[in-house]
Amino acid sequence: MICRWLFYIEGGITILAAVCAMFILPDFPHNTRWFTPEESAILISRLVEDGYSKADKLGKQTTMKGLRDPMSDWETWLRSCSR
Repeated sequence: MICRWLFYIEGGITILAAVCAMFILPDFPHNTRWFTPEESAILISRLVEDGYSKADKLGKQTTMKGLRDPMSDWETWLRSCSR
């Protein structure tokens, strides 16, 4: 009986943390307020180095595009199947 309550408490804390993280964590360097312009430029250049050649359009992508990109990446599948 106590295990069930422990499950509910831990699940509730996890859901609360996830909802808070959606509003606190930055999406992209373009729309993050607490980065200086220099930090934002460095982050954008790192995104370009990582293969996001259209880094200026990252803040304008749709949710489905954001889901499709990692699902179509072969490294994501390789790392998920290797465990």
